[in-house]
Amino acid sequence: KQWYQRRVRGIQHPLYYNKACQWAGCESYCGSLLEFLEHLIKEHGLSDKTTAQCRVQTQVVGYLQSQAKKERQRLSAMMAHLHSIPSKSLCIDAIFSLNEDFPESPPSLYSFLVRP
Repeated sequence: KQWYQRRVRGIQHPLYYNKACQWAGCESYCGSLLEFLEHLIKEHGLSDKTTAQCRVQTQVVGYLQSQAKKERQRLSAMMAHLHSIPSKSLCIDAIFSLNEDFPESPPSLYSFLVRP
């Protein structure tokens, strides 16, 4: 057992973090990686329950990937918008020229642009 403890030191496991099991819904305290591995074998072996938990986790990951895709698209649109905006002074000049050509046009856009 001592040889094994020396051997696993420095090794990480994606289901072991901050001395706790990260299996969905578990979070059992495991004082060492060895203790965690024993816990993993004992508590999370192949069964109907663990198979169902993996199916649920698959659905969670799919949902999160879908949300991340939407958020990446939103960010991309925001960045594209910001990169396409001309400078504030150019916008103000354009509004003044529009107001000269169309004096009846509403001043709301001008008001929006000159706000600090």
